[in-house]
Amino acid sequence: MTESDVTRSSGKRADDLAITCPRLTLRDFAEEDLPDIHSFRSDPEVQRFMEFAPQTLEQSRTWLGDVISHNRKRPRVAYNLAIYHRGDDRVIGWIGIGDSERYPIVGELGFGYALHRAYWGHGYATEAARAIIDLGFSVLQGRRISAWCWEENRASVRVLEKAGMRLDRRFSDVEPKSGQSSTCLEYAIRRDEWIPSGTDQS
Repeated sequence: MTESDVTRSSGKRADDLAITCPRLTLRDFAEEDLPDIHSFRSDPEVQRFMEFAPQTLEQSRTWLGDVISHNRKRPRVAYNLAIYHRGDDRVIGWIGIGDSERYPIVGELGFGYALHRAYWGHGYATEAARAIIDLGFSVLQGRRISAWCWEENRASVRVLEKAGMRLDRRFSDVEPKSGQSSTCLEYAIRRDEWIPSGTDQS
Protein backbone atom coordinates (compact mmCIF):
# COMPACT_ATOMS: atom_id res chain seq x y z
CA MET A 1 0.00 0.00 0.00
CA THR A 2 1.14 3.53 -0.70
CA GLU A 3 -0.47 6.70 0.56
CA SER A 4 -2.08 7.17 -2.86
CA ASP A 5 -3.77 3.76 -2.47
CA VAL A 6 -5.78 4.99 0.52
CA THR A 7 -9.10 6.51 -0.47
CA ARG A 8 -9.51 9.86 1.29
CA SER A 9 -13.23 10.25 0.66
CA SER A 10 -16.09 7.90 1.48
CA GLY A 11 -18.89 10.33 0.77
CA LYS A 12 -19.11 11.72 4.30
CA ARG A 13 -16.16 14.11 4.61
CA ALA A 14 -13.56 15.12 2.09
CA ASP A 15 -10.78 13.76 4.30
CA ASP A 16 -12.46 10.52 5.41
CA LEU A 17 -10.29 7.46 4.97
CA ALA A 18 -11.22 4.09 3.47
CA ILE A 19 -9.15 1.00 2.70
CA THR A 20 -10.60 -1.58 0.34
CA CYS A 21 -9.81 -5.23 1.13
CA PRO A 22 -11.07 -8.31 -0.75
CA ARG A 23 -14.32 -8.55 1.26
CA LEU A 24 -14.15 -5.59 3.60
CA THR A 25 -13.71 -1.84 3.67
CA LEU A 26 -11.94 -0.24 6.62
CA ARG A 27 -13.35 3.26 6.88
CA ASP A 28 -14.00 6.09 9.29
CA PHE A 29 -17.05 5.68 11.49
CA ALA A 30 -20.28 7.61 10.93
CA GLU A 31 -23.14 8.34 13.32
CA GLU A 32 -25.47 6.02 11.41
CA ASP A 33 -23.21 3.08 12.31
CA LEU A 34 -24.55 3.06 15.89
CA PRO A 35 -26.95 0.07 15.58
CA ASP A 36 -24.24 -2.13 14.06
CA ILE A 37 -21.67 -0.98 16.62
CA HIS A 38 -23.95 -1.62 19.57
CA SER A 39 -24.74 -5.13 18.32
CA PHE A 40 -21.14 -6.24 18.98
CA ARG A 41 -20.16 -3.89 21.80
CA SER A 42 -23.11 -5.19 23.85
CA ASP A 43 -22.30 -8.88 23.25
CA PRO A 44 -20.77 -10.57 26.34
CA GLU A 45 -18.89 -13.07 24.17
CA VAL A 46 -17.27 -10.32 22.08
CA GLN A 47 -16.32 -8.42 25.24
CA ARG A 48 -15.06 -11.51 27.07
CA PHE A 49 -11.40 -10.66 26.46
CA MET A 50 -11.80 -6.89 26.15
CA GLU A 51 -11.01 -4.49 28.99
CA PHE A 52 -14.59 -3.32 29.45
CA ALA A 53 -17.98 -4.94 30.08
CA PRO A 54 -20.81 -5.22 27.52
CA GLN A 55 -22.12 -1.75 26.88
CA THR A 56 -25.53 -0.14 27.02
CA LEU A 57 -26.83 1.71 23.99
CA GLU A 58 -25.88 5.04 25.54
CA GLN A 59 -22.37 3.81 26.28
CA SER A 60 -22.01 2.66 22.67
CA ARG A 61 -23.31 6.05 21.50
CA THR A 62 -20.76 7.85 23.68
CA TRP A 63 -17.94 5.61 22.40
CA LEU A 64 -18.92 6.29 18.79
CA GLY A 65 -19.05 10.04 19.36
CA ASP A 66 -15.62 10.00 20.97
CA VAL A 67 -14.16 7.98 18.09
CA ILE A 68 -15.60 10.27 15.43
CA SER A 69 -14.30 13.33 17.28
CA HIS A 70 -10.86 11.77 17.74
CA ASN A 71 -10.61 10.75 14.08
CA ARG A 72 -11.28 14.33 13.00
CA LYS A 73 -8.39 15.81 14.97
CA ARG A 74 -5.59 17.24 12.87
CA PRO A 75 -2.85 16.33 12.73
CA ARG A 76 -4.31 12.85 12.86
CA VAL A 77 -2.43 10.62 15.30
CA ALA A 78 -4.63 7.51 15.32
CA TYR A 79 -7.01 5.62 13.06
CA ASN A 80 -10.04 3.96 14.65
CA LEU A 81 -11.86 2.42 11.72
CA ALA A 82 -15.09 0.57 11.11
CA ILE A 83 -14.76 -2.92 9.63
CA TYR A 84 -17.46 -2.73 6.97
CA HIS A 85 -18.65 -5.93 5.27
CA ARG A 86 -19.51 -4.96 1.71
CA GLY A 87 -21.52 -8.10 0.92
CA ASP A 88 -23.77 -7.69 3.96
CA ASP A 89 -23.77 -3.87 3.88
CA ARG A 90 -23.05 -3.51 7.58
CA VAL A 91 -20.33 -2.64 10.07
CA ILE A 92 -19.10 -5.85 11.71
CA GLY A 93 -16.33 -4.55 13.93
CA TRP A 94 -13.67 -2.04 14.88
CA ILE A 95 -9.94 -1.92 14.25
CA GLY A 96 -7.59 0.82 15.40
CA ILE A 97 -3.92 1.71 15.09
CA GLY A 98 -1.85 4.51 16.57
CA ASP A 99 1.18 5.33 18.69
CA SER A 100 2.00 2.45 21.03
CA GLU A 101 1.03 3.05 24.67
CA ARG A 102 3.54 0.44 25.85
CA TYR A 103 6.46 1.79 23.79
CA PRO A 104 6.30 5.60 23.58
CA ILE A 105 9.02 5.80 20.92
CA VAL A 106 8.75 7.36 17.47
CA GLY A 107 7.83 4.68 14.94
CA GLU A 108 6.31 2.29 17.49
CA LEU A 109 2.66 1.57 16.66
CA GLY A 110 0.06 -0.65 18.30
CA PHE A 111 -3.29 -1.93 17.09
CA GLY A 112 -6.39 -3.65 18.44
CA TYR A 113 -9.72 -4.87 17.11
CA ALA A 114 -13.13 -6.32 17.94
CA LEU A 115 -15.38 -8.34 15.62
CA HIS A 116 -19.07 -9.23 15.68
CA ARG A 117 -19.51 -12.82 16.86
CA ALA A 118 -21.50 -13.83 13.76
CA TYR A 119 -18.39 -13.17 11.66
CA TRP A 120 -15.85 -15.15 13.67
CA GLY A 121 -13.99 -17.98 11.98
CA HIS A 122 -14.13 -16.65 8.41
CA GLY A 123 -10.80 -14.84 8.20
CA TYR A 124 -12.25 -11.33 8.44
CA ALA A 125 -10.15 -10.32 11.45
CA THR A 126 -6.97 -11.50 9.70
CA GLU A 127 -7.94 -9.62 6.53
CA ALA A 128 -8.51 -6.44 8.51
CA ALA A 129 -5.32 -6.90 10.57
CA ARG A 130 -3.14 -7.28 7.48
CA ALA A 131 -4.68 -4.14 5.98
CA ILE A 132 -4.10 -2.10 9.15
CA ILE A 133 -0.48 -3.29 9.34
CA ASP A 134 -0.03 -2.23 5.71
CA LEU A 135 -1.40 1.19 6.67
CA GLY A 136 0.93 1.40 9.66
CA PHE A 137 4.07 0.76 7.64
CA SER A 138 3.28 2.46 4.33
CA VAL A 139 1.30 5.52 5.41
CA LEU A 140 2.09 6.05 9.10
CA GLN A 141 5.76 5.16 8.58
CA GLY A 142 5.92 2.81 11.54
CA ARG A 143 9.13 0.89 12.19
CA ARG A 144 7.52 -1.72 14.46
CA ILE A 145 3.89 -2.68 15.00
CA SER A 146 2.67 -4.70 17.98
CA ALA A 147 -0.57 -6.13 19.34
CA TRP A 148 -1.32 -8.14 22.45
CA CYS A 149 -3.98 -10.47 23.75
CA TRP A 150 -4.65 -12.60 26.82
CA GLU A 151 -3.06 -16.03 26.51
CA GLU A 152 -6.51 -17.63 26.90
CA ASN A 153 -7.75 -15.83 23.80
CA ARG A 154 -6.64 -18.48 21.32
CA ALA A 155 -8.73 -17.01 18.49
CA SER A 156 -6.81 -13.73 18.65
CA VAL A 157 -3.52 -15.62 18.86
CA ARG A 158 -4.40 -17.30 15.55
CA VAL A 159 -5.40 -13.98 13.98
CA LEU A 160 -2.10 -12.31 14.90
CA GLU A 161 -0.06 -15.27 13.70
CA LYS A 162 -1.98 -15.52 10.41
CA ALA A 163 -1.52 -11.78 9.93
CA GLY A 164 2.25 -12.39 9.83
CA MET A 165 3.22 -11.32 13.34
CA ARG A 166 5.40 -13.33 15.71
CA LEU A 167 5.34 -13.82 19.47
CA ASP A 168 7.71 -11.24 20.97
CA ARG A 169 7.21 -11.67 24.72
CA ARG A 170 5.00 -12.90 27.53
CA PHE A 171 4.12 -10.68 30.47
CA SER A 172 1.68 -10.56 33.35
CA ASP A 173 -1.08 -7.99 33.78
CA VAL A 174 -4.21 -7.62 35.87
CA GLU A 175 -7.39 -8.63 34.07
CA PRO A 176 -9.68 -5.68 34.86
CA LYS A 177 -12.95 -7.60 35.09
CA SER A 178 -11.70 -10.24 37.54
CA GLY A 179 -8.90 -8.29 39.18
CA GLN A 180 -6.70 -11.37 38.80
CA SER A 181 -3.20 -11.50 37.32
CA SER A 182 -3.13 -13.18 33.92
CA THR A 183 -0.61 -13.91 31.18
CA CYS A 184 -0.54 -11.67 28.10
CA LEU A 185 1.09 -12.40 24.77
CA GLU A 186 2.62 -9.61 22.72
CA TYR A 187 3.00 -10.13 18.98
CA ALA A 188 5.05 -7.81 16.79
CA ILE A 189 6.50 -7.28 13.34
CA ARG A 190 9.12 -4.87 12.05
CA ARG A 191 9.05 -2.97 8.80
CA ASP A 192 11.88 -5.00 7.26
CA GLU A 193 10.05 -8.25 8.08
CA TRP A 194 6.72 -7.25 6.55
CA ILE A 195 5.59 -8.75 3.25
CA PRO A 196 2.80 -6.54 1.81
CA SER A 197 -0.45 -8.40 1.33
CA GLY A 198 -1.16 -7.29 -2.22
CA THR A 199 -4.55 -6.15 -1.02
CA ASP A 200 -6.40 -4.06 -3.59
CA GLN A 201 -6.65 -0.57 -2.07
CA SER A 202 -8.21 1.86 -4.49
